[in-house]
Amino acid sequence: MEEELRKLVEYAEKDIFACSSPNDLLNVKAKYLGKKSLLSSLYAQMRNIPVEERPAFGNLINEAKKRIEDLLEQQNKVIKENAWKKNEAKAGTDLTMPGIFSSRGGLHPLTIIRREIDEVFLGLGFEIAEGPDIDDDFHNFDALNTPLDHPSRNLADTFYLEGGGLLRTHTSTVQVRVMEKYPPPIKIISPGRCYRNDKPDPSHSPVFHQVEALVVDKGISLADMKDMLSQFASIMFGKDVSSRIRPHFFPLYGTQCGNGYFLCCLWWNRLQGLQIFRMVGNGWCGNG
Repeated sequence: MEEELRKLVEYAEKDIFACSSPNDLLNVKAKYLGKKSLLSSLYAQMRNIPVEERPAFGNLINEAKKRIEDLLEQQNKVIKENAWKKNEAKAGTDLTMPGIFSSRGGLHPLTIIRREIDEVFLGLGFEIAEGPDIDDDFHNFDALNTPLDHPSRNLADTFYLEGGGLLRTHTSTVQVRVMEKYPPPIKIISPGRCYRNDKPDPSHSPVFHQVEALVVDKGISLADMKDMLSQFASIMFGKDVSSRIRPHFFPLYGTQCGNGYFLCCLWWNRLQGLQIFRMVGNGWCGNG
């Protein structure tokens, strides 16, 4: 019986390797593993075999069946690979050519708005200035004339780092660095992340984005600031937007003027005014 099964596997192997299409494989499979195949008839003969010999007989049949199934799977892969190579050769595809790039994902909404704001101010003659997120007391507070007892210097408002330094609470630090490095006239915006020790809620976040503008020149005034903000509003939000400038007192920074935009009676956005510095004698006069 063992010799008979060995010969059966040899015949099956020759027939399987001779197959060149999926249909050929199906026919060979039916011949050797189908209901009317020799293996099926051998299973039926097990009832005529002594009980003590049935396990060994069954193992022989199962091994032969497993071998034939493996050969069928192996030849099926060969047929598929040959068919793919044939199709590629027929299509004339050059596999050495670079593939077609498929972009995935998109820009974050904050990135989109940041770029739009940059483009508007670039069109208005501004330059973009950037600085470090980790800064020092001088550039973040002292250079802005912030008193030592000012609430913004408190640990409850500012993130201080071990070994010195802090996370900047505004992008005004960039303006200080620009004025240290370059002489007037200056016309820059300083966009970037800011960090404050605020508890997250619908209107507060420990990390937020800010865009400040700085103009240092002779013969400029609050009227220039208002005109510049009006142009920004018209370009950014549309010509139908209305804007106003109003005085404002914020405990952390003192007296300011704020610029608000009202659009379509539904959408409201508030921006801080540009900081405009005018040369007065040997000093500077600031309107913020």
